[in-house]
Amino acid sequence: MVFNRPAPKRKQTSSDEDPPQQFVPYDAYKVLYDRVVTLTSLVNQLRGAIVDSGQNKLALAVAESCELLPDLPQIADPLIHDHSASDSHVFMGTSSKLPQVPTPIAPVTTINSLDIAREAAKLLDKATRVVIEKMPDNHDNPNQDSQDLDFFQKLAIANRLPSPKKAHRHQCSSKFRPLKLQFDSSTDRDIFLHGYHKIRSTDKSLLDIATKPRARRDLTKPELETLRASRKFCYDQNKIAGESKFIMSDINYKVNSKPRPFI
Repeated sequence: MVFNRPAPKRKQTSSDEDPPQQFVPYDAYKVLYDRVVTLTSLVNQLRGAIVDSGQNKLALAVAESCELLPDLPQIADPLIHDHSASDSHVFMGTSSKLPQVPTPIAPVTTINSLDIAREAAKLLDKATRVVIEKMPDNHDNPNQDSQDLDFFQKLAIANRLPSPKKAHRHQCSSKFRPLKLQFDSSTDRDIFLHGYHKIRSTDKSLLDIATKPRARRDLTKPELETLRASRKFCYDQNKIAGESKFIMSDINYKVNSKPRPFI
């Protein structure tokens, strides 16, 4: 005798195999919406401040690469699942069932356009500057900057490198104040840096300087902290290994493929 099995009942509960619900709590959506509105306003303020700052190169780059963001449409009211009127599923707007309670929006911080312009100008200047460390210095010499500029202009000409246009000693209590060389462009700065590293161990005028000055690009404070940490790591590890196991690469360190005895 053959018995027919009853048809399986339809699954009544959800499981991991069910597709996820495409809804989120309204409060969570409202928080995200308010955050996007705030960020949109901040980005537009920042863009406008930079474009109006008078820094031609930066303003042009921002104007071409960062479009003005449109305002978001007004957020819709939440949908309420109401069972009180009938057993059927009815979705009604909050305007007919609940009193409207304004949700506070996080205040938008006003950005000072002058501060933004100043910071942008600083970054532009840093992008065209080289810093010379451990260059002999005389704090009492009023002509120190002009003498430094003359030295590095002659060095650049002799080695067919871009010449710096200005030289300035960073004011500090260090025995050898950092020397900042200003170039016409970041391209000139990079070419000079690359060339300096190549001639550092061959150019006689540099070899005659007992302090062995070294060159790097001008850095922001976070970059400078990274540089100091990397140098300390290299020194400590090389001292332990007794050889130059690690060497610097810009502000970071890397493994030296041809280590030498570390003195």
